[in-house]
Amino acid sequence: MVVIKLPFLGRGGSKEALREVEPVPKVAEDPFASLVSFYADGRTPMDGKNGVINQLMEQFHDRLTVDILADRIKTAREAKQAKKSRG
Repeated sequence: MVVIKLPFLGRGGSKEALREVEPVPKVAEDPFASLVSFYADGRTPMDGKNGVINQLMEQFHDRLTVDILADRIKTAREAKQAKKSRG
């Protein structure tokens, strides 16, 4: 938690209000960002014996984590494909 001073304009003019805010996480702080980026290239199929989902299951052994990562990878692949389509 970080406490920052924000300018506050009330009836009496300029004052300072203290607010506690959560810092926005950076991409570098996302432990799965590089993993998602690696699989987003599309060279590895999502399903199959050597697919992304099986590889993630071998690594994490947690279906919920694998499902969340698979959704992120699919979304990243779709975004890359859309970007290629636009030019």
